[in-house]
Amino acid sequence: MARTVHPVDEVLPAGPMLAVGIQHVLVIYAGAIAVPLIIGAALKLPKEQVAFLISSDLFACGLVTLIQYIGIWKFGIRLPVIMGATIAAGVFGVLIAPFFGRLMRFFPLIVTSTIILTIGMTLFPVAINWAGSGRGSPGFGDPKT
Repeated sequence: MARTVHPVDEVLPAGPMLAVGIQHVLVIYAGAIAVPLIIGAALKLPKEQVAFLISSDLFACGLVTLIQYIGIWKFGIRLPVIMGATIAAGVFGVLIAPFFGRLMRFFPLIVTSTIILTIGMTLFPVAINWAGSGRGSPGFGDPKT
């Protein structure tokens, strides 16, 4: 009997895998450095401290990604998933999970789905503003910038 491989589990040839890998790293890097850049700008930190924040964030992202990929005891999904700097949030989540697990019966799928949709719709103006290089900037709304 021939064994078939599901398309999700198929190993790509080297060329497409390299292209997808580069795309993945670029997306991850942009997401990883966004938070330190925003916090650094909000606190009006000097460039050296912002650079230190970015370095620390990338280190934390790498550490959490290794924990997620390798899996330590009951932690980690053992898949190559890149994680943001979620070490503190993960510890907090593990501590409060039993409490919230008991509350889930009060929140049916329709309630949680509606809340997630509302949050996403609320963030649309922010995303559009950022995509347009920021309201008030000289090139705001100009597709050439």
